[in-house]
Amino acid sequence: MSRFRHLSSSAPRSHEVHVWLLDRDDINPTTITAFASLLPQQDRERMETFRSSTRRHLFVLTRMLLRKILSAYIANSTPDSLVFTQNAWGKPQLVPNSQALHFNLSHSKDKVVIAVANKRVLGVDIEYMDRSRNFNNIAQHYFHPTEWNDEIVEQNCILNMRRFYKLWTLKEALSKAEGQGLALPFDSFYFSDVNSKQVTLHSAADFKPACPWRFHHQFTPDNYSLAMAFEGVAEDSHTAVSIVQRLALDDIS
Repeated sequence: MSRFRHLSSSAPRSHEVHVWLLDRDDINPTTITAFASLLPQQDRERMETFRSSTRRHLFVLTRMLLRKILSAYIANSTPDSLVFTQNAWGKPQLVPNSQALHFNLSHSKDKVVIAVANKRVLGVDIEYMDRSRNFNNIAQHYFHPTEWNDEIVEQNCILNMRRFYKLWTLKEALSKAEGQGLALPFDSFYFSDVNSKQVTLHSAADFKPACPWRFHHQFTPDNYSLAMAFEGVAEDSHTAVSIVQRLALDDIS
């Protein structure tokens, strides 16, 4: 039986965020071709806007995974029956959405991550930690001065790389949760307690958070940085939010 069908009775509970992490290399190229024929017209038209076959294949894969995962959570739905719309900055949303499911997707190198929550707005980002990037120059250009300065930067380049990618993915996750993506300047807010398990968000400039955000971050064993920003609710004061990971989907055909 498909793992997606099995999930139909296990949608995220109020204190859960489900995180699906998939290695693209696990998907046979012929499966991606089959996926393309199953996409509704809305998605096929968007697929054709991508010039490179790599971009088209990635769109097909991520869109079909998203449709299969979400339809498994929604009773009496199929992957092709779901309808998406976008906000002004391009963040996809379900319409209609009677179960108040919120979701977000990110990909980097060989990984695709999809996060799903019930009645919690969220954003997710994953980045492969490439040591060859000049992350010091990038950080100085994009980050708030309190996040990256001569007093904070380590002599150890590995520690600097990990700090950079943790901050970058946290900022991406927050900007996506806010629904603005890269339209939200990364230096309009900043994080403190970066080396702790739970970072603290601060506003700079005119940025006002849409809600009280909570954050989750982890480094994966295969050199990725993964971060989420998700809406805090009143119940969180006495209920721990569980991050439920679902890895290596074994049946997506």
